[in-house]
Amino acid sequence: MATDTHHLIKSILIPQVASMLMETYSISENDAIRIVYTSPTGKCLDDDSLGLYGQSAHYICGLIEKDIQNNPELLKEAE
Repeated sequence: MATDTHHLIKSILIPQVASMLMETYSISENDAIRIVYTSPTGKCLDDDSLGLYGQSAHYICGLIEKDIQNNPELLKEAE
């Protein structure tokens, strides 16, 4: 896939993941997006060679939830 396609896919995935985080943790959209971008998994989304852009939003959200379990500070910053 071309890099442009990867960016398009990520532009669809990130809001979906953020929406799931908002529902799960009762946080604002801004906080959910911040968590997506600052979590280890979110940072890996920028590396196209890892192929995370090809995974489902549910899968990525599950990885981010594990990031939050490993580093609760990610969520506490949202409070």
